[in-house]
Amino acid sequence: MSPSLPPLPLAITMGEPAGVGGELSLKAWQARHRAGRAFFVLDDPARLSALATNLGLDVPVREIDVPEDAAGMFGTALPVLPVRLAKPAMAGRPDPANAGATLDAIESGAARPVPQTGDATLAPKISVDDARVRWTDPAAAIDRQVRACTPEPGAWTTAGQTRLGIGPVRPASDEPPLAPGALRVGKRDVLVGTATTPVRLGLVRPAGKREMLAADWARGVRLTDADVLT
Repeated sequence: MSPSLPPLPLAITMGEPAGVGGELSLKAWQARHRAGRAFFVLDDPARLSALATNLGLDVPVREIDVPEDAAGMFGTALPVLPVRLAKPAMAGRPDPANAGATLDAIESGAARPVPQTGDATLAPKISVDDARVRWTDPAAAIDRQVRACTPEPGAWTTAGQTRLGIGPVRPASDEPPLAPGALRVGKRDVLVGTATTPVRLGLVRPAGKREMLAADWARGVRLTDADVLT
């Protein structure tokens, strides 16, 4: 009886580069001791390395030439079959210039589309009320809610009696905790409290105005640590 061959590594495509696929791939590798099979990612190695640094994840990224190389390095690094992006990806902001890279990942031969089986299901449209940020939620949940609502209908909150659009945020696990909705206003950033760690605001859109950096908005309206978002 001939010995059985080890299972081939799984291929994971990048998906939409502005989405959460890269983060999920990095965290899946961190949990590799629970995985039944090795896998590799079809993505831009530079993007994944930068994303790991920004998220504070200790995930070494290594390029491979062919899928068969993945199993040998999977234990020590995340194997990546390179698919270069035309432009840097910004979370929550799809760029048509990177559509070619997404298609390349699918059409590379390592990953092949499979027709859906079973009945299709319809997801309800995200409403404006769904897009309102609940600062009593955990930071990770708020991060994903804002991404899911960007660009439409657009996540939002209120500052006083004024509606404020919220762009992608970043959990700030290295910062001291804040009460949900409480602000910590610095010269270069604005932190908001959640049920867990604070989040760092990126871009905001005041009612009737253009999108701007949160720190610039805070200076313009003279926010202080006594103000809260609701």
